[in-house]
Amino acid sequence: MKKIFVSLIFFLILFFSFPSKQFAQLASLSRGDRIRITSQEYFYQPLVCKFDQINLDTMAINISSKIIFIPLGQIQRIEFSESLKHNTVNGAILGSIFGGISLGITMYLINENSGGWSKVGQPGFWGGLISGVLIGGGIGAIIGYNYLTDDWQEIRIIKRIEL
Repeated sequence: MKKIFVSLIFFLILFFSFPSKQFAQLASLSRGDRIRITSQEYFYQPLVCKFDQINLDTMAINISSKIIFIPLGQIQRIEFSESLKHNTVNGAILGSIFGGISLGITMYLINENSGGWSKVGQPGFWGGLISGVLIGGGIGAIIGYNYLTDDWQEIRIIKRIEL
């Protein structure tokens, strides 16, 4: 019984010792890093720009070779692009869905118009569905692999309270 209790305490400590979300530090940014800033006072939507420098209360960003200073108190969220990622899985899933539905319906209509089986449970529909999933998934995976997006990681902002 004592071993079970000690093991339970050990696993609880281990479980709560890992943070649920990793945050980067502002100090880890270097000049020219690609960042995304959310600030309701300055921008209507998140702005993608390049990091220039940071002081105690302001951040300098580079937008089209122009330096803009933003007070840290006006920034709600800062994220930096850790790397570019391929969207292979998303492309394969979307391609499978659209390919399966479209080829399944096409095969169903071809069989119905040619005097063949016209019920959804017959081989024409299921053959088209399976073929469409495989073909659409393959084409979607190729397209998704070639479509790169930023892998954003949030930077925690600790705001000073002035008295």
